[in-house]
Amino acid sequence: MGTVIEATTISDINKDACGNLLGDKKVTVIFVLGGPGSGKGTQCANIVEHYGFTHLSAGDLLRAEIKSGSENGTMIQNMIKEGKIVPSEVTIKLLQTAMLESGNDKFLIDGFPRNEENRAAFERVTGIIPEFVLFFECSEEEMEKRLLGRNQGRVDDNIETIRKRFKVFVESSLPVVEYYDSLGKVKKIDAAKSITEVFEDVKVIFSSFAPKDTCRSPLFDKKVTVIFVLGGPGSGKGTQCSNIVEHYGFTHLSAGDLLRAEIKSGSENGTMIQNMIKEGKIVPSEVTIKLLQTAMLESGNDKFLIDGFPRNEENRAAFERVTGITPEFVLFFECSEEEMERRLLGRNQGRVDDNIETIRKRFKVFVESSMPVVEYYDSLGKVKKIDAAKSITEVFEDVKVIFSSFAPKDTCRSPLCDKKATVIFVLGGPGSGKGTQCSNIVEHYGFTHLSAGDLLRAEIKSGSENGTMIQNMIKEGKIVPAEVTIKLLQTAILESENDKFLIDGFPRNEENRAAFERVTGITPEFVLFFECLEEEMERRLLSRNQGRVDDNIETIRKRFKVFVESSLPVVEYYDSLGKVKKIDAAKSITEVFDDVKVIFSSFAPKQAA
Repeated sequence: MGTVIEATTISDINKDACGNLLGDKKVTVIFVLGGPGSGKGTQCANIVEHYGFTHLSAGDLLRAEIKSGSENGTMIQNMIKEGKIVPSEVTIKLLQTAMLESGNDKFLIDGFPRNEENRAAFERVTGIIPEFVLFFECSEEEMEKRLLGRNQGRVDDNIETIRKRFKVFVESSLPVVEYYDSLGKVKKIDAAKSITEVFEDVKVIFSSFAPKDTCRSPLFDKKVTVIFVLGGPGSGKGTQCSNIVEHYGFTHLSAGDLLRAEIKSGSENGTMIQNMIKEGKIVPSEVTIKLLQTAMLESGNDKFLIDGFPRNEENRAAFERVTGITPEFVLFFECSEEEMERRLLGRNQGRVDDNIETIRKRFKVFVESSMPVVEYYDSLGKVKKIDAAKSITEVFEDVKVIFSSFAPKDTCRSPLCDKKATVIFVLGGPGSGKGTQCSNIVEHYGFTHLSAGDLLRAEIKSGSENGTMIQNMIKEGKIVPAEVTIKLLQTAILESENDKFLIDGFPRNEENRAAFERVTGITPEFVLFFECLEEEMERRLLSRNQGRVDDNIETIRKRFKVFVESSLPVVEYYDSLGKVKKIDAAKSITEVFDDVKVIFSSFAPKQAA
């Protein structure tokens, strides 16, 4: 371990108004400096991962304070708007607070001090002299090439802005390097090398620091296979995750879904997450990782797809550090922004955030934050790339090649295995008239009509232990697991003397679909899809006699949105397999049923009583 620099107490320094918040806390601080494009961010993530430092960025702390809406954040925002420089003491106070709250005693301060005034103020206020300065040396030509070569670039990655940033670095930050160099406190790194070669040099410098603690994760004794699934918005990774779950028995985990579920649960942890999001703060990686670990432990599986995570280098380093797990590989869906944009805008009715401005912001975030994760694992030979511009079926053929070393999912162990059942999924937006047509099909063709919603309500009313559990989950805002609903459907199918079933309004989403096929071993005969314009469905719902409590314009449109975002991907999946029978549901009830009869012509009409 390197020499620890003891932060002096308030009485030992001629403190200014800001004051030394660290008191007698003994800390090791390393300043990390280098020009834009020198690669210091990537190496900070490596140091955090391997040596257990906490990584602090003055810029990130200022932005988080502004987003928090605090009085201090408003003051900072106003100063920036007015073109004023935020005083060093304000930034230093944020750094000190972050150091105190971290629970760590080893810190990388990245991109700070930016100038001599910052440096002098930091030492004066905190009483801390850095252990050393880690300086990433790189020619402007190389840094310029890297910045301009970024996939899609950043808004400020144009030649004029880049050169201005170089000028600021040379004029303001290099004097800090020179000052510490005169004290023998600079460790220089040749940053023109590859990421791997640079980190080899970093490891030499950090050899006096003990490597991070060995894994104490609850997953340590559980042998698991983790695959990170990454791709831009609209690259189709969600659909392919469902296919992998279905064919290879992986468990699919989404960090975003887990955070939302925790908030809905009303737990103390969920409330904390919700408050952080409201205050504009970033949920710490460790919180998200804890949710992922819990889900992995509770799943009973040992193979996991983690979708859309890690979102950035800090997430990646934290996941490996906390869990002790390195992914088997990263499945990366490559797709041009033009194609992803076309897909997102071409969704039926779109999503609220499927407008051109928001889509391009999402692309920018992916390029700036997630692509470095892909690049890091690519440098280790751990990225499997997929051409995601192909059709769903063609993409999955490529996926199957990559997953050929994994055994296909177990053969059917469902209680339905020995029952030969014909299942038809019936899907359509609210107000499309599918309920009426299901009644007609039952009457004319002798099918049994099952509704997942009706089965759940009946189970609650029964007062059974299972029903109480379902009721409690709904009260707590939790989503009833697909397996619970599917078990009710299986029981209803088994108890019926029929072998022909209409399952109405299910599956509601891709996760439901994959789980149903995996658990029951049943693939639907086809999907009966009632197509109808939202305008027509809205008119029907609003004109119902007396209406329903939820037949108001606001609630109706929310229901349309849920259907478009969650259920339409199920229709699209089966459509890609040639398993969708479409009905023009805008016609009259009689005309629609005439079309239904054509589709059901291969089924014998039910016998007269």
